[in-house]
Amino acid sequence: MVYIFTDPTGVPPVYLVAIDINQLINALKNDADALLVNGRITITLNLININHEIKHIIGLIIAYGIQVEERARQTRKELDTSTGLLKYLQDVTNAREHKIHGIRQRLIAC
Repeated sequence: MVYIFTDPTGVPPVYLVAIDINQLINALKNDADALLVNGRITITLNLININHEIKHIIGLIIAYGIQVEERARQTRKELDTSTGLLKYLQDVTNAREHKIHGIRQRLIAC
């Protein structure tokens, strides 16, 4: 029988959706290892290299995810700082406008 390359279709299995990212990564690593030991195929250097490549890809995905999380954290921090600064400037502007309005009212009353 010839294997035909296909991608999964439909919704992922519930048991995969329910587990956290570290468990998913471990499952992927275990599945990659199982391909080499559970099947009735001849283990070649090519299959071993593919197994290692899968594990390298997992490592790169993890590193990328960490970078994305760090950028998101930094962006949130910058946004919080900007929001605080904007609120401060609005408060200062409102206080000055209130003071100017008071001075105008006194000048009109005179």
